[in-house]
Amino acid sequence: MPFDSQKGSALIKEMRKYMEWHTMVDVLKDPPPGYASPPTDLFKGLDEIHVNATQSKYQSQLEFDAKLLASDSHRVSPVTSINGHKVELHLNQLALAQHEQDPDARYPRLGSQSPHVSSNAGVWEFNEGLWPGEKEFKIGFGNKTDMRVKTTAIPGQDILLFAYPDGHSLFQAVCVPPREGSREMQKLDAMESKISAWTASATSTKTAQASSRVPHPLLRRLRFHLALQ
Repeated sequence: MPFDSQKGSALIKEMRKYMEWHTMVDVLKDPPPGYASPPTDLFKGLDEIHVNATQSKYQSQLEFDAKLLASDSHRVSPVTSINGHKVELHLNQLALAQHEQDPDARYPRLGSQSPHVSSNAGVWEFNEGLWPGEKEFKIGFGNKTDMRVKTTAIPGQDILLFAYPDGHSLFQAVCVPPREGSREMQKLDAMESKISAWTASATSTKTAQASSRVPHPLLRRLRFHLALQ
C-alpha cells in the first residue's frame, strides 16, 4: 500500500482545524493531579506526524493511519508476567491441567471460546469453577506497569437451590449414594426405569449383559453423573 505524502500532509492540516474545537486540549496537555493517564499534547503529536508525512518517512498509508489513531486501547501493552513468573510459563502450566490430551487443544481453552453457547469465558477467567490456587494475581506489562486482579467467586443460577448448612450435609447429599428405600433412591430408580425403556425402544438388537465385576452406576441429580456403588 503506497503513501501519498502531499495528501497526507494536507489531511493533517485539516484535522488540526477540528482539533482546535476540542475542549479538552489544554487539560490533556497539563492534566490535574490524580489524572490516571499520562499528559498528551495533541497539537505537538499532529505537528510531528505532519513533518514525517511531508518528508515521506511513512512507508505506507497503513503506517500513516496507525499514527493517527487515538490511543484508545488499540496499543495495549503486552502481558509479560503473572505473579512474578513469565507469562508463557504460567499459562502453559495452567493448560497442562485441562482435560484434552493434545497440547494444541489444551492451550486454546485458556482464552475466549466463542463457539460455546453457555459461556465463552476461557479457563484463565473461569477455571472450571475451581479455586485457582491464588487469592490475587499480579499482572505485569511490558511498559513496566502492573495491576492486581482478585479471585472472585460468582454464584451461579443454582445458588438458590443450595440449602446445605455445612460441608458434611453437602457431602452426604452429592457424594454419598442414596440409601435403599429412600425417597431420592425411589426417584432415581424411576428415572433409571424410564431411561432403560427409552434405550430398549431405540435398540433393535440385544446387547450382552454387563459383567458382574463392573460397578453398578447410579444416576445422580439429573446431570447423569455416575456415582459408583
